[in-house]
Amino acid sequence: MRRKLIEKLKSQTGASLSLALLLFLVCAAVGSVVLTAGTGAAGRLSRMAETDQRYYAVTSAAKFFNDLLENDETSVTLERIKTVKNTVTTTYKADGSIDGTPSKTEGDPDYSVRILVDEEEKEISDLGVISQLALSLYGIDSGNEITVKPDEIWDKMRADSFESKTYTLQFKTEDEVFINTDVLFEYKEGKLTVTLTDEIGDSDHYALVISAEPVFTENTSVKTTETSSFEGLKETKRVTTTTTKTSVLKWDVTGIEKAVPGNE
Repeated sequence: MRRKLIEKLKSQTGASLSLALLLFLVCAAVGSVVLTAGTGAAGRLSRMAETDQRYYAVTSAAKFFNDLLENDETSVTLERIKTVKNTVTTTYKADGSIDGTPSKTEGDPDYSVRILVDEEEKEISDLGVISQLALSLYGIDSGNEITVKPDEIWDKMRADSFESKTYTLQFKTEDEVFINTDVLFEYKEGKLTVTLTDEIGDSDHYALVISAEPVFTENTSVKTTETSSFEGLKETKRVTTTTTKTSVLKWDVTGIEKAVPGNE
C-alpha cells in the first residue's frame, strides 16, 4: 500500500494535477463564500449604524414632544377681553332733586387679546410649536404676530380640526451627528396626532406617533367699575364693564406607538 502511494505521488500521468485542480476549485469556492459573507456582514453593520441614527433621532424627538405635551405645568391661556365704557350724566336742581332725565352715552367696545404660557404673558413670535398649535385651534395664525383682528377673535369658537402643519427639527445623536426629523401635526376629531419621521436617506424611515387629547378649561367673567365727578350741579358717572373669556389648554398624552410611514 505504501509503495503504491509513493508511486502515485511520483506518477507523471496527470492524475495528481487533476486532484490539485479539484482542490483549488474547492478552496476558491470556500473563499468566495467567506468573502461574500464578510461583505454582507459589513453591509449589515453599516446599515445598523444608520438604523440606530434613525432610531435615536426619532426617539429623542418623541421624548422631547412627550415632555412638552405631558408636562402639567405647560398650559396655554388665551384671554379675549372686551371693554365697554358708558357715561351717565345727571343734572341736579339746587334742592338736590334731579333736573330732567339723565342722559346715557354708550361707548364702542374695545377688544384686546392676551396670550399666556404657564401664566406668563408672551408675544406670539416667542411661542413654541405646541403653543402655536393651541392658538391654531382658535383660528389664530402662528406667524410672528396676530393676523386676525381682536374683535374677530372675540367671537371665534375653537375648531374641531385645523390644517395639518409640518415642521423639520434637528436633533443631535450621541456621536454628535445632526439628524433632521420631520414632525407632522394633525388635529382631527378632537385629538392631536404628532408623527415623527427621520429624514435620513430615501427609504426604511423610522416613525413614531404620539396621540394626545386636548383638555380645555373655559371661563367668562364680568367686572364693572364706576367713577363719578361733579361740575357744579352736573354729575358725570362713568361705568366701565370688562368681559373676559379665558380659555386654558393642556394636552393629555394617550399613547406612543411605532408607525409605518406612507412611503413604505
